[in-house]
Amino acid sequence: MTPTTSLDCDPLTDKAVAAAARGSVTRCELASTEDVLDKVAAQPGALGHSEPTLATGHEGVLRVPLDGEAASTGHLDQYPYRGVEYAYTHRSPAPGSLAAGFLAHLDEGTSQDVIREQGHLPYGRAAGLCD
Repeated sequence: MTPTTSLDCDPLTDKAVAAAARGSVTRCELASTEDVLDKVAAQPGALGHSEPTLATGHEGVLRVPLDGEAASTGHLDQYPYRGVEYAYTHRSPAPGSLAAGFLAHLDEGTSQDVIREQGHLPYGRAAGLCD
């Protein structure tokens, strides 16, 4: 089978991907967001995604508005493309446990303010998942 991810993120030198793709998109996975932004800046036509705060001011990277909305810390909840992080537990954590304390910490208003100030969407509870 041919790989679905380029080994060097360059469709012209990764012969296995280039032979299989013949002009289609090359998928590239890198170790860090900084590596992704560097590769996007260096590869003409490349697209990537990152936290808005990391992409801002990264030389050679253009931030793309979607549906007229630019990703910004002022209204992240309105931007149509965003990632969601979930905190899963096997069952409800025992009262007083480290896991219970961490989840309670995420739920605090001050913690959510810090998360928002850092350019991320604050933690929220999905209906039915946290009961």
